[in-house]
Amino acid sequence: MNDVPAVGSAVRVVDSRTYAGTSGTVVRYTKEMAEVLLEDGKTFKVKKKNIEAIIEQDSVKNCDEAGSMRLASGKDSIASQFDDGSSVSTHIEGNSSDRGESWETASVTSSQSLGALSLAASTVGTVARATFRGLAWGGRAVAHLALAAREGKEPTCFLKWFFGEDLQEVRPKDLDQASVEEDCEGRKYELCASRVDSEGMSFWGGANEVVRLFYVCKQPQADSVQARLESVAAFGDLREPCKVASRLELLTSSAQPNREFEREAADFELINEPQPSGESGGCGFIGESIFTELFGPGVKARRMTSIQVRIVSPALGIFKGVLTKKQGISKIQLPPSMRKVGPSDRNSAQWVYMLVTRDFPSTSNLQIAKWINGGAPCRSFRQPKFSKMLQRLMKTLGVPNDVLSIYAKQELRKEAWVVGAADPTFPANVLPAGHIYVSGLPAEHVPIVDGQRKVLVTRSPCTLPEDGHLLPLVTSKPDGMSEDDWRALTERHFGEVLFSNEGNPIPQSISEGDLDGDLYFVCWDDSIVRHVKPAACTEAAGNCGKEASQKQEQLAGRWLAEARQYMLSGGAAKTKSMIGKLYCAGEKVADKSPLGLDDPDARALFRAYSQAIDAGKHGNSIDLPEHLRKKVGMPAGVGL
Repeated sequence: MNDVPAVGSAVRVVDSRTYAGTSGTVVRYTKEMAEVLLEDGKTFKVKKKNIEAIIEQDSVKNCDEAGSMRLASGKDSIASQFDDGSSVSTHIEGNSSDRGESWETASVTSSQSLGALSLAASTVGTVARATFRGLAWGGRAVAHLALAAREGKEPTCFLKWFFGEDLQEVRPKDLDQASVEEDCEGRKYELCASRVDSEGMSFWGGANEVVRLFYVCKQPQADSVQARLESVAAFGDLREPCKVASRLELLTSSAQPNREFEREAADFELINEPQPSGESGGCGFIGESIFTELFGPGVKARRMTSIQVRIVSPALGIFKGVLTKKQGISKIQLPPSMRKVGPSDRNSAQWVYMLVTRDFPSTSNLQIAKWINGGAPCRSFRQPKFSKMLQRLMKTLGVPNDVLSIYAKQELRKEAWVVGAADPTFPANVLPAGHIYVSGLPAEHVPIVDGQRKVLVTRSPCTLPEDGHLLPLVTSKPDGMSEDDWRALTERHFGEVLFSNEGNPIPQSISEGDLDGDLYFVCWDDSIVRHVKPAACTEAAGNCGKEASQKQEQLAGRWLAEARQYMLSGGAAKTKSMIGKLYCAGEKVADKSPLGLDDPDARALFRAYSQAIDAGKHGNSIDLPEHLRKKVGMPAGVGL
């Protein structure tokens, strides 16, 4: 059987003239082809032989199964896989000049060879020990080693910055093998955080969900891991173990080292919520001068309009979301909806750690901008094939099949996935209620419906009819807006949709969206827009299952113990394993039913799919009728 990545796995396309280098998630397989879902919700098909699973570190290379080492081109960290299926990752001590010749050319084919053993033993240092059978970590033998990238190229995260070489990562084959504490060579390691990733497939063809556990070495006479984390933020104020686990997972979000910044709390200020509700929030503001300070005066920095960030500070707390460019401010402005954990009540240090995980506009939007302004995209640029998810939504909203067929065949379609952000004229909030502004989209390209220029807007996953909206577009200076503010808006590069801060909150009504990094689909094609008949919302906006059944009391001193119990219970992995099954089952029902997305079973399955995505973060239940639970094989207890 060919070892193809499982449905739901992150993959990269190779040896394809059209899609080589493109990354996405496997949605389904046919006999010869794989359908891959991009981050912006679009899909394309490619031969199964042209996809490969993405390993956590891009530079890791596979090797044979007979206990061989997997070597990458780096020198600064090492990951070891045990013969029971688990693995550990650690940093290498010393600088590159102390480690002899370049390992880029090293070739080791067996971890049982003396050369491999010597190399690995000198690399791992005191974390692993040499035995007659090979290397060992704790009570387990090391089966595989994976070296990460060079210093300066290996992705970093807050936990790595904060704990340094005390941080280790273990990937147990089975959570039953994992424990809160690990002892190795006289060192005690305590569980700190976890995350679940999809990585390849099992031998029987199912999804291979990899649980990554992050451990911290407890130094003699030093504070416990709990005390060290409490010096960062007030985790004890949280009320749900799953929320604690999801907040700790934020500290494992990674980016390249040149996107890691250290600042002072004085560089930030807390502001009121710009959006009408916190559920639609997640967006703060950053001044143009700070953009230049962070990214330099080059072209890329000048055309940036927004960045997605993780911010950690004892004086401020832990924040996640988007910062969008705003005129006339000298500090980074953070609203309540971005704050995920409050400031530490044990530490008043003024340092701030900021990690930029994404920047906007995307490279795809830069090419589309050329086209809508009369130019030509780069010859290598290709829009992905028209998403079946979007076709299904548009058909349900009244777009005829023949129109969809013609639209899908166009080489360049009048559509884009753009980042959502709040009106940067806050606190004046000049964008009219119920309106949006799509940066860089000329008014003459936008169709007129009922006397207003409108675009179709949705968000992935758009699985219910009410997820598609026709929204009026601001195309001329609104009353009360200054010339400077209007000029600033019109000079923003194509690649974002700015939502009004007045009236009803728009983002949360669009497939339960917010502004912490969500991408929104915008279509301005006349043949599509004029046929769309938006569905009436059948459920209250924001009633999306994200509200956890919170305990009445804070976890206080029990927060880490209960979070660890949740991490090791496997609940998050079991719930994540159902996401793809629920989506595929909803697709089949909707495609066979004359009601499409309005079919009751399709609605129930897609609602459960959305709830499953959020369950690990918010602790909400998954509401699915018993006959559909049996249909998708949902194990007892999952989602309850």
